[in-house]
Amino acid sequence: MSHPIQASLLKQSNKKPSVSIAETRAETTHKIATAINESEYAKRVAKTLRLKNERLAQADISTPAQANKVKSKNVIKKAKST
Repeated sequence: MSHPIQASLLKQSNKKPSVSIAETRAETTHKIATAINESEYAKRVAKTLRLKNERLAQADISTPAQANKVKSKNVIKKAKST
């Protein structure tokens, strides 16, 4: 059964289907675009967290000052009404 035609058919059937150049380029482009999107997303999340933490820290600092301002306005309103 070692016929040369059978051997060549076996070799051909075991080959993987070749990927076209366009598909290879598309895959490469997709991988690069995905990497760029993921890095931009990570930067955006990091910036958002940093700004949120700064805003919360600033709010904690300014909270007593806001309370004093509100009290002083109430005192002024009461003084004007009497």
